[in-house]
Amino acid sequence: AHLQSRAQKKIRNTSTASRFRRLLRISMAGSGTSKVFIIGACIIVEQFLRFWHQTITGEMFAVLMNQARNRVPSIMLQSTLASLCLATIQLATRFTSQRLEVTMSEELTSSLLSRYISGDMFYKMASLDKRIKDPDQRIAEDIKSFCESATGMFAEVVSPIAQTVFFVGVVARMLGKWAPIGMVGYFAVVTGLLQMIMPNYKAIVAETTELEGKFKFVHTRVKACAESIAFFGGDLRELVVVDRRFTALMALVKKKIKVDLQFNLINAFMTEELPGQIQWLLRMAYGVFQAGTDSEIIADKGASMNKNQLLLLTANGQVFEGLRRMFAYLEKFAALSGFIARLGELDEVLTDLNEEDPAAASHGKYETSSDLELRFNGV
Repeated sequence: AHLQSRAQKKIRNTSTASRFRRLLRISMAGSGTSKVFIIGACIIVEQFLRFWHQTITGEMFAVLMNQARNRVPSIMLQSTLASLCLATIQLATRFTSQRLEVTMSEELTSSLLSRYISGDMFYKMASLDKRIKDPDQRIAEDIKSFCESATGMFAEVVSPIAQTVFFVGVVARMLGKWAPIGMVGYFAVVTGLLQMIMPNYKAIVAETTELEGKFKFVHTRVKACAESIAFFGGDLRELVVVDRRFTALMALVKKKIKVDLQFNLINAFMTEELPGQIQWLLRMAYGVFQAGTDSEIIADKGASMNKNQLLLLTANGQVFEGLRRMFAYLEKFAALSGFIARLGELDEVLTDLNEEDPAAASHGKYETSSDLELRFNGV
């Protein structure tokens, strides 16, 4: 009677941003915040090192044009030192990101798992509440994927943004304000266009993860009930059930491959091919308006113009490389949104059930005595 009288609840319609903030607060409860600041500092230092290294490369071209052989050893030494510093800071960023991923995974798993196991919560969710069908899949698989994607934001979003802003400033110093204004306008147009045509990856990822959980569940059931299935001759029936789940999963995978092809066709043109044409316009503009008079160019054998054009070329390449990396993360962010939705739903259901029975969190705890006797309290 209790089971039948219990009204079926629905999962809250909470925004992705609110759920993301909630999950970050849980996962950053330990030393995650300090690691985030370290990663941010490393990213900023990396941009200055990149600029230093590219300035040295431009100096190399000036040395070649002027045949200044006595400057070659010092330039080579500076280039080696810049490369070593750049490699070190990139390694520090990756190492700290990996440590951050472990910290987030530990904190989030500990929070969700402790609430799911204590107070008969696993029984209530499976037999009474029934809003979450696959809590094990979300705790065992989705947390790992969420933490990987969330920490990947620093390498694939924060770093490209810092890179783009820094080198847009370099272009502005060399060509004036109109060049960066045009580049920012290009960013805005491309971002709006890709947002309009981008498939709903959030829904695709959520549905894929759900179907994978169901597919794993039927295999687990066959393994657990193998003796009964064999005794009653239910193998053909189980084959139909398993095959139905597998067919649904494969159909969704094929659908994702198709929408990926359609989206990436335009994405590759806008973020990889077209920027190559823009850099020629910038170099031509510098050569015509900023390189100096013919006599000034001839005086140093074109060394200064070639040095600055090389710097402009690499700066433009860094800007559009950052743009390409940011747009490449759009699909991954949509996938991250799917994991945010699934973990956020689990967190909200656990919170709801704990609010209904505040004492449930203390039920079902156990302890062992010094003589290894197992005793239960509140069972």
